[in-house]
Amino acid sequence: MICFSITCVLGLLLADPPIEGDLRLIQTLIDGQQSNVSLMTRGSLRASYREWGTGLTERRLFVRVAWRDARAFWEFDLNSDLPPEAPEKPGQHTPHYGRMVFNGGRYVKYIPGSRPPGRVTIFAPADYGDHSPDHINLDQRPSERWTRCQGLRLWAELLGPHPGFPSSDVVKWVITQNGTKITSVRHDMDSEVGKGRAAFVASLDFAGNVIETKYENKVFSSEGRLTWHKDPMGRVYLEREWTRTQSAGRTKYSELVISDVQLDMDIPEDQFDMRSLLIRNGAVVNDLIEKRRYTYGGRVVDQQALDALSEQIQQRGFARP
Repeated sequence: MICFSITCVLGLLLADPPIEGDLRLIQTLIDGQQSNVSLMTRGSLRASYREWGTGLTERRLFVRVAWRDARAFWEFDLNSDLPPEAPEKPGQHTPHYGRMVFNGGRYVKYIPGSRPPGRVTIFAPADYGDHSPDHINLDQRPSERWTRCQGLRLWAELLGPHPGFPSSDVVKWVITQNGTKITSVRHDMDSEVGKGRAAFVASLDFAGNVIETKYENKVFSSEGRLTWHKDPMGRVYLEREWTRTQSAGRTKYSELVISDVQLDMDIPEDQFDMRSLLIRNGAVVNDLIEKRRYTYGGRVVDQQALDALSEQIQQRGFARP
């Protein structure tokens, strides 16, 4: 969750760079985002991501994720040959298919098709970026993806002055409101890449979430559009995020589509256990936390029980029957 206290706000009001407009509008946006995400402590969804552009090989990533509080389970498939729509179930026999769990302290990722019976990597949250599939962020949980710009920096750090974002190069902020839309514009000082300008538009109709982004300087530009959906209970879901970036004469596009969002599901506890990865005996385990490598199944494993668990998970999906 984002921490943005009144003390912090008062400190920012007195700090440089100068602010034109009402900084309390930014606090309203952040409060709305926090409140919305707090309604989504458990659930599941499917996501389809692709990126393409000048001189780039098109990449596609399909993800199913279930979460409860800080724990999560992912099933993913990274494959440029798959159709544009997200499949009901990723292809389990491709070398790009995998499963991963997070229990709040460590990630365990299993790629069954990597030198069968597969490879297992155990790593800390700080190393997530180095071990996500092909360095594409597959963490589409609301608390992680929807509160961040392209899953990276928090919106709270970008919409206005924030201690988490360096302000030494910022000339001023301009904050305006037009109906239910609030626009925050950051003007950066002149440098070797020219004067930078970042603009963010957020909507009070969608819990203060950002709907448009734009940044430009002499050598780089980007723009993005985010589409949100509000359900009958007032909860706001991310449906689509489209981005375009231009640099050095090259253009890159990306598109994220979220579907089949189901909240308040009774997700079984064992869904977040390492056993739900269905690791087969003989898989190579690389434990980057304990600094050791070993073969999974060195001890006796009840394969019949493992097969029964596999069938049970495949039949029920994420929810209890």
